[in-house]
Amino acid sequence: MAKGRILLVGFGPGAPEHMSYRAREAIAEADVVIGYSTYLTSSSA
Repeated sequence: MAKGRILLVGFGPGAPEHMSYRAREAIAEADVVIGYSTYLTSSSA
């Protein structure tokens, strides 16, 4: 069985300019993203 990993990423109030490069990278590489629906469906997140 392949090992996976879980990353917990905080990205401030949700605006892209408040996220670190590593936070953006982790979200872009994720197979699954779970979070507050307003942030996940917003065009600014």
